[in-house]
Amino acid sequence: MGGDGKVFTLAQVSEHNTPKDCWLIINDKVYDVTKYLKDHPGGDEVLLSATGKDATDDFEDVGHSDSARDMLDQYYVGEIDISTIPTKTTYKPPNRKMVGDGKMFTLAQVSEHNTPKDCWLIINGKVYDVTKFLEDHPGGDEVLLSATGKDATDDFEDVGHSDSARDMMDQYYVGEIDTSTIPKKTTYKPPNQPDYNQDKTSEFIIKLLQFLVPLAILCLAVGIHHYTKSS
Repeated sequence: MGGDGKVFTLAQVSEHNTPKDCWLIINDKVYDVTKYLKDHPGGDEVLLSATGKDATDDFEDVGHSDSARDMLDQYYVGEIDISTIPTKTTYKPPNRKMVGDGKMFTLAQVSEHNTPKDCWLIINGKVYDVTKFLEDHPGGDEVLLSATGKDATDDFEDVGHSDSARDMMDQYYVGEIDTSTIPKKTTYKPPNQPDYNQDKTSEFIIKLLQFLVPLAILCLAVGIHHYTKSS
């Protein structure tokens, strides 16, 4: 049957998007899976959410068995006119040599982008627009939003991101940061402690004893004299 059916446009297939009329596009073929909705292991919502588009990736990502693939034949109704399906654009990271040739931003300019709908980060001297990544960030969007308006390099490095995560940053690159606009980090330096001179301390103790010992002897002599006189 495959390949001998009617040819449909994406617009035509998109009209079949309800629980009572559900069509899918898989590998350039059109299937009417309405009768299968209630039997689908993942529920009908999974199939309904794949209507109105090329559902090939959704189908392949699940990893269906050969029997599941063969089952599709009974739901086949025709072919899709591939010219009516938007061309997929595959992201290609910029050449490493290109990174660094972007626009120069000041800290004040980058700091203006600090909302869930407009989030920029400064990492290792580069500026990234991570707005589209917010909802996919494993740590939640609040982690990224809290790193706006400052140099987020330390925050990024402290987490210990993988090489793949670092490579992913290229697609969000928008320019460089003017480092002269970032406040310099101040490192605490403890005050110099006065040198402890043991020789001077010993000398002080000796002088103190030289003063106190005669004084003690004098006091003792006065006491004895007073006691003798009283007797």
